[in-house]
Amino acid sequence: MICDKGAGMNQVTLDKLFERYYRGTNSEEKTSGSGLGMSIAKQLTVAHRRNIRN
Repeated sequence: MICDKGAGMNQVTLDKLFERYYRGTNSEEKTSGSGLGMSIAKQLTVAHRRNIRN
């Protein structure tokens, strides 16, 4: 089990967290990344019959 006690995310970001290409940052900001990381993490977790949740 992994637990993060960070500052957290707003509800919109939480609702879309595992959607492909979703980036929880302002699209006008220059950041790297494609928005696939959490979607891939969920697919891998489910493939191993495990659970991932926000």
